[in-house]
Order: sequence, then structure tokens, then C-alpha cells
Amino acid sequence: IAKGYIADRMAVLLREWGVKSAIINLGGNILVLGSRPDGHPWRVGLRRPLLARDQPRMEPFSTVEVRDCSVVTSGVYERAFELGGRLYHHILDVRSGRPAKTDLLCATLIAPTSLQADGLTTALMLMGLDVALDFVEGQDGLEAVFVSDRAQVYATSGIGTAIPFTLLSE
Repeated sequence: IAKGYIADRMAVLLREWGVKSAIINLGGNILVLGSRPDGHPWRVGLRRPLLARDQPRMEPFSTVEVRDCSVVTSGVYERAFELGGRLYHHILDVRSGRPAKTDLLCATLIAPTSLQADGLTTALMLMGLDVALDFVEGQDGLEAVFVSDRAQVYATSGIGTAIPFTLLSE
């Protein structure tokens, strides 16, 4: 949650300095102040959940349009490697100390603060798709986009199908 805390503190400083429009990008953790200078919402890309070696460029599969909030993604393709046909990643099951088994490749959370989003994205990954969707739907002020291990994209009702999702290269 360090990046979430840092992003929120940076936003406080920027607001104290009179900044009304800004984007803070801490790699997988984006915080936006206000809208773009032209008044339109910020467009934040959602990265294809592929291992870095499989994706030389960080291509988005979609975007979300946001104002005054944070967009944080957690996924099993980050800080990961394959060995003997098995994927080892940094999201650990606290009971076993091993990489968690989940039906999600990634979870993106849109939340009022970066700390909140940063703290919840890993938990959403551990919950799995169905529980995570229900959890986010039950929380005011939160929206989410999930990519399942079957390359299916799911979004909460506040996002719905308002944004195009194309996960696989065409």
C-alpha cells in the first residue's frame, strides 16, 4: 500500500500548491486530480494482462474515463515468471506462503483514494471473480474491471459496457 499512500500525499501537496488538474502515475497506481485541462475526464489505459516478455509494449485493452479518483491494478502477470510450466507471481496466499491460486489475471479498482484502491486490489485478486464482483458492487464509490484466467473481461455496473473491451490482439 506504499504507492497508494505516496500518491495520496502527492495529491495533497499538489492541491496545497493550487494545482487543479494533474495525473500522478506510480506504475499500476494512477491518481487523477480534477479533469484534464480541457475539462474532459482523464482517460486511463488498462494494460493487457500479459507477462512482460510477451508484451514488449504496454498496450491497453481498454480505457476508463475518470475524474478526481485513483485507478489501481493488481495482477498475476506483474513480478512473475514461469518455471516448469507453472506461473509464479507476487500475490501470495498467506496460509501457504505460495503464489495464490485465483481465477483472475488482474483486478482494476477505481476508488476515491489511492490508498483505498491499493489496499483492496490485492484482496480482490484473492477473493476470485464472483466474490470480488459482489464485493465491489456492494461498496459505494467503487468500480472495477476484472480479467479472468479465461481472458474474459467483467466490469461492475457503474462501468458496464460503456467502454470497449478487446482483450485479445486482432
